[in-house]
Amino acid sequence: MSGQDLPDGVDEETVTRMMRRVLEAEKDKLHMGNPIGINDDIESIIEDEIK
Repeated sequence: MSGQDLPDGVDEETVTRMMRRVLEAEKDKLHMGNPIGINDDIESIIEDEIK
């Protein structure tokens, strides 16, 4: 994602940190057949990073 595609008030560093956290959350639940709560985890990460 380039800088011009980012929403107002969100910089590339924030997006990079957020994506790393989301990928780590997904990795932690990868072993599950049905990764319960992953959507809530991702939503929480995004909300935390953009506030």
